Amino acid sequence: MTPNGKGCVLVVDDEELVREFCAEALEAAGFDVIAVADAPEALERLRQGGVDVVLMDIILPGLSGLEALRRIQEAAPDLPVIMITAALSIENAIEALKWGAYDFLAKPFEPGDLARAVERAVERRRLLLERRRLVKDLEGRNAELRFLLDASLKLFTTLDVQAVMVEVLRHLAQVLPAARTSIITLERDHKTGIFMAGFKEARYGPNAAPGLRLDLARYPEILAAVRRRAPVLVADVAGDPLVAPVANTLLAHGIRSILVVPLCCHEQVSGVITVAQYEEGPTFTCDQVALCAGLARQAGAALETARLYQELKQKTVALEVASRHKSDFLSSMSHELRTPLNSIIGFSDLLTEKAFGELNPRQERYVGNIKNSGKHLLQLINEILDLAKIEAGRMELHREDVAADALVEGALTLIKPLAAQKRLRLRRRYQLLS
Repeated sequence: MTPNGKGCVLVVDDEELVREFCAEALEAAGFDVIAVADAPEALERLRQGGVDVVLMDIILPGLSGLEALRRIQEAAPDLPVIMITAALSIENAIEALKWGAYDFLAKPFEPGDLARAVERAVERRRLLLERRRLVKDLEGRNAELRFLLDASLKLFTTLDVQAVMVEVLRHLAQVLPAARTSIITLERDHKTGIFMAGFKEARYGPNAAPGLRLDLARYPEILAAVRRRAPVLVADVAGDPLVAPVANTLLAHGIRSILVVPLCCHEQVSGVITVAQYEEGPTFTCDQVALCAGLARQAGAALETARLYQELKQKTVALEVASRHKSDFLSSMSHELRTPLNSIIGFSDLLTEKAFGELNPRQERYVGNIKNSGKHLLQLINEILDLAKIEAGRMELHREDVAADALVEGALTLIKPLAAQKRLRLRRRYQLLS
């Protein structure tokens, strides 16, 4: 931006009166003006930059205005050039347009016409530069989105925590020229961190071993990122008050700048990504910080998914072990119960067969109840074992006819004592469907 704010115009004309006229008219309109007499001097001035519009005569001594126009367009195609001449012709106009002239002015011209032509040229240049900036920004955003999409596809295709961390470090290396990167998980109290994975250039010494516990009181930049749930950038270790207590230690290791980005999922911080740059390296840009933050959001969700999967896998294994123990218990219990039950049923059969003498009717009824109850209990035990087999996937089903009378009689035998205690009468009534 020029001091007057409207732009800088380079006037190129071999006639001093024309240069003075143009300078006065344009300065009155709010432009800064640089006036030169020939094309070589104009090209030299353009190399210094800061010019928004060129106002140049077609006919110049030595290097012509058209040849100078060609060179200007090769060096700065977005710089508008207005050609002025006292002998404007169709041939001159076509030739100038061929080399990229923005407009023409025929001598003599009014100050207002000159000012309006230059204003249009400045506006065109502003629009071109704005368009170029927007296109560049859009291309940058598209590149960032492609990067994050690729990262997302890679991060969420694995459910192994260590593999996710390695993938995060690999993507970080693509966008950050860092000398050291680390992934650190946090314990619940946020006072201790655990180094999980990292990368460090060999010339700066060996990397830390995974599982190393870190006292976060010695890492104020990490505590700040966790507290704010936002990236923390220490652009200059020597001058940032945040790391003043540990600045000497960091500087002794040659660290110049540090970027810490929290790994968040569901508003909870589970860890951080730390990126350190050494003295000879460049500092981090705003775009790099934003891109790293986007990668950290995806990494946080991917790590949480992998962690939950590992927990589910461990719990599934534990449930399988518990299920095996349950099956073993049922098998052992059924064996221990079957032995006395078979004895009870066997003695009931002996009494029913009158092997030890006659029984009165009441005794026969009681012995029958004992026998039926024992058989029913044995059937329940067998059914429990069958249920265990079904859960284990080893049960085979067979269709067979069932005597409904026997089922009902067995159920009544079990509940008759309970009904008698409560002085209840039981009736048996059912209808068999053919």
